[in-house]
Amino acid sequence: MDRFGLNDQEKEMVRNRAFTKMMEYGACTVAIGKANGAFKTSLMERGASELGMTVDEFVRIRKEANKGYIWQS
Repeated sequence: MDRFGLNDQEKEMVRNRAFTKMMEYGACTVAIGKANGAFKTSLMERGASELGMTVDEFVRIRKEANKGYIWQS
């Protein structure tokens, strides 16, 4: 993180996987998504974590919210 010039606050967000704080700080969700491999996480895990849910709960709620759309079978 030093090599990329992160300050102490930014390093702390990365260490804690504080994705919501990163977004509030101005990080791009696409950039965070591209870093999923380094964070050892997934979009579903991040979404669930930000909402205080398990991944299964998050997926169930998202599927329910998408019912009726053309891509939903």
